[in-house]
Amino acid sequence: MIMGRHNPWETLYEPSRKSLRAIPTMLKHDIEINVQYKDYLMPGDVHDIEDIPQCSGAVMRNGLRKIAVYRDENGEVHQFSAACPHLGGIVRWNAAEKSWDCPVYDEASCFFA
Repeated sequence: MIMGRHNPWETLYEPSRKSLRAIPTMLKHDIEINVQYKDYLMPGDVHDIEDIPQCSGAVMRNGLRKIAVYRDENGEVHQFSAACPHLGGIVRWNAAEKSWDCPVYDEASCFFA
C-alpha cells in the first residue's frame, strides 16, 4: 500500500478500516479507562499536609488542581502535580511499594527513590 501496489490483503490492513464487531469491546475499554478521570472531581485523600505521616504520600486538592504530596523520613514535604505526565490520570499513593501509581494504565512511577 505504501508503494502504491495492489495487494490482496489491503482491505484487511487498510488504516481507515472499521469493524462493527469491535464496537462493544472498544466502548467497554473506553469506559474503563475514562472512569479513572473521575478523580479530578473528587476531594483529596487528606485536607491538611499535617495528616500525612513520614515516608508516606497523599493527594490533596489545591483549588481546582490535585497535588501529590510526600513527607519523607526527615519530615520534609515534597509537592508535585498529581496529574500523571503520561495520560493525565490522578496518581494514587501505593503504601506497599512507596510509589505513585497511575490508575489509567496500571503502572508505577516512583517519584521518590
